[in-house]
Amino acid sequence: MMKPHYATVGDIKKTNTLSAREETPAYQVALALLESGLHGMPILNSEEKVVGKVSELDLLKALMEGKDLETTPAVEVMRGCPVVIDEGTPLEEVANYMVQLRLFRIPVVDRENHLVGSVTRHDVLRGWMGGLGLTHEGFWG
Repeated sequence: MMKPHYATVGDIKKTNTLSAREETPAYQVALALLESGLHGMPILNSEEKVVGKVSELDLLKALMEGKDLETTPAVEVMRGCPVVIDEGTPLEEVANYMVQLRLFRIPVVDRENHLVGSVTRHDVLRGWMGGLGLTHEGFWG
């Protein structure tokens, strides 16, 4: 079996650094996702702890339910995060969560449980493969 080039999720760059607060209007969340090209982001409480996530699907569902995204806070359209990982989590474990739970992204927190970013399937695959001779731009260290 090919071992991951980078051992832990803390060793790889998190390309998704977007997040929003519970009170952020869903409209702002939608704009940020559209501008970034990303598909979702974690939602934080006032202590900067991850309390949920909002994806494009959640926003589409809210629109179909007739919600006004400009007046609806993110907390009302978010879903729970099935997994939040810390920077010391081995890459194999992260990949396992993604495969078993069909997750596109997982929020990564530091020792104080504050968000440092989210890793995507792309990040984990790139970290496992070690860049394959590509430049090491985008990797920590």
